[in-house]
Amino acid sequence: MIFLRHVARVRPSAASRYISLGIYGKPVRNLSSMPVTVPVTGEEVVAKKLGWRNLELATRALHRDGLVVLQDAIAHSRLDALDKTMVQDALKLQAQGDAGPFNYNKGTEVWLGTHNTTSLAAQEGKQGDRASGRIAKDLLEERRQQRPPSQPLVRKGSIVIRDLRLWHAGKPNFSNDIRVMLAMIHFAPWYRNAMKVEFSEDLEAVLDRDGSGLQIQKTLVSEQTILDEYLNRGYGNSYNFDQESRLENF
Repeated sequence: MIFLRHVARVRPSAASRYISLGIYGKPVRNLSSMPVTVPVTGEEVVAKKLGWRNLELATRALHRDGLVVLQDAIAHSRLDALDKTMVQDALKLQAQGDAGPFNYNKGTEVWLGTHNTTSLAAQEGKQGDRASGRIAKDLLEERRQQRPPSQPLVRKGSIVIRDLRLWHAGKPNFSNDIRVMLAMIHFAPWYRNAMKVEFSEDLEAVLDRDGSGLQIQKTLVSEQTILDEYLNRGYGNSYNFDQESRLENF
């Protein structure tokens, strides 16, 4: 989930549309470098689910581009309450210098459509290294000719849904404003990822109620443990996104 301080909406210009190459390198259609934005209605917010038309649009965009924006999905008051605390947390992490577990955090650069064509072979760096997961430069330049990246401005209150495989990059924040990005990773149960999330024991009833029908891979600890440790986490590439008992040669 991502929310930005920017409020402008960017509409792709003719110059930002590029040809997508299909089978045998033949051009298929012009595709924008900007993501699809789905305007969430007030009724959908109250119902906590998208209507059929918006659900279809969001699903199609996610499968085609690897990313979709659900606009006006989160009340600003909730974000403001979170932001107040997280800005103070960001200052504490910044004070750690190079030891801080954070990366560039301006508007994220995204390479739409790359989730359908990439593999681990495109990445450089050993898993667990701070700079691991870099995409090889020659592959970046090749893709740039087909469908260049973009840094879309996303309205505050939006949810950005991204396929984990999509090429993306953090960019420097040269402003004096602290920008906080919230992110959650969801795996389908069949993917069999072993990672678990720590939750306060006080939330067990809430998780059981609101997570009915979902596989929530949780570890319950005391609230004080959460408060003492939540800033002492690894950076993104130190986590293991792989499968257990992967199907080979398929």
